[in-house]
Amino acid sequence: MSIADNLRQIEKRIEKAAVKAGLEPASVRLVVVSKMQQPSAVDDAARAGQRLFGENYVQELVSKVSHVEEQVTWHFIGSLQSNKVRQIAGLVEMIHSVDRLSLAREIDRQWQKLGRICNVLIQVNIAGEITKSGSSAGELLELVRNVSLLPNVRIKG
Repeated sequence: MSIADNLRQIEKRIEKAAVKAGLEPASVRLVVVSKMQQPSAVDDAARAGQRLFGENYVQELVSKVSHVEEQVTWHFIGSLQSNKVRQIAGLVEMIHSVDRLSLAREIDRQWQKLGRICNVLIQVNIAGEITKSGSSAGELLELVRNVSLLPNVRIKG
């Protein structure tokens, strides 16, 4: 089955699930995780209509961005170290894994240099598992309050 065929099947499933949940199907965005895929596969998916891709390794993202020929939007979906933020600054529309204020501050600092805003999702470890990343539920409110004060960071969820 081709990438285009797979995307069509997934889009149909998303549409059915959205309708069942009482949502407008157009309000649901599919983030295709392109981890371990060649840039040509991203280009094929983009030509089939997919425009939003997620990567979870900084080095792979940076390399892929420079090799993908089609116009696409990138999200960073993995655990992110503060010292790697500058490498992805301006390359991604959203970072899905903000779990601490120090990381949010570094994102703010790097996007400020570009005169841009970075959208973020706050990662919460609701199970309290030591092996999982994310802010604890008890620290969440304070983290959200502090991150919301950063001028170059926008919390989207």
